[in-house]
Amino acid sequence: MLVSHRKPDGDTLGSALAFGHMIERFGREPLRYCSDPVPEPYRFLHGADRVTSSITAARQFAPDTIAVFDAGDLRYAGIDELVGMLPKRPIIIDIDHHITNERFGDINFIVPEASSTAEVVYSIFRGSNFAIDRPVATCLLAGLLTDTGNFSNPATTAAALRLGAELLSAGADFRRAFGNLVQNKTIPALRLWGTALSRLRWDDDFQAAATAICQNDLDACGSSEESAEGISNFLHAVLQTDTVVVLREVPGGKLKASLRSNGDRDVSELAKRYGGGGHRKAAGFTMDGTLNVSDTEWKIIQKSVIL
Repeated sequence: MLVSHRKPDGDTLGSALAFGHMIERFGREPLRYCSDPVPEPYRFLHGADRVTSSITAARQFAPDTIAVFDAGDLRYAGIDELVGMLPKRPIIIDIDHHITNERFGDINFIVPEASSTAEVVYSIFRGSNFAIDRPVATCLLAGLLTDTGNFSNPATTAAALRLGAELLSAGADFRRAFGNLVQNKTIPALRLWGTALSRLRWDDDFQAAATAICQNDLDACGSSEESAEGISNFLHAVLQTDTVVVLREVPGGKLKASLRSNGDRDVSELAKRYGGGGHRKAAGFTMDGTLNVSDTEWKIIQKSVIL
């Protein structure tokens, strides 16, 4: 069973789907699982139509081996409860590049200096002399583009650029990947981004440029949860500031924070204070709370305490 983490992005999906294609070529049919549905921008990837969110299907499949991609722990992977439901504990393979990874696998492929989990998967393929075809190359390119911010953020290393060139040489469909991952904004989505930009301010407590998005904003702009993805990366790319914080209300009375850094600040340490994690330059966390927004300011309300 190949697992992409909750609220999947291009790296977790591209890595898992590329791995699935490899397994198929060895004559096996893996179960592709994600606790949340595949977002529209990633449905062009080979095998995305076979990803299931059914925990019943996963239990009935009863895998002897589970490979988890791009998740620092089983909770974020969305299978912490599922593993305990299986009739026999499977072997768990943990494939990731986050420095905060808990190394929860029986086998751990963790490469913190890698730009993406897609880069880790590619190294496994190369080490196994596995031929990279067009579908696999496109899946891995999607992961690489996602985590390097289209070759614009600090994850864009020399190794990442070489990998991009090698994937293109292997036939990766750059135009299709770029079109789905970047040229995919609707008018309602950009209206939501405009709302986020109008609230942007300097936060003295965090020493960061910060903004916030409410659930009500989605209705007002006619947009979806997916529309808010990418705002933190955009601000990170264009703002002349060390740290960016984007807070977003999500269903269930919770707030999701995306943290980005352009300088020496390790935002993964900040994220860990609130139960999250990630990289030095890109991290996040989820906390209980809501947002109180007025014409002049916005505040976090957590257990009736304004922060």
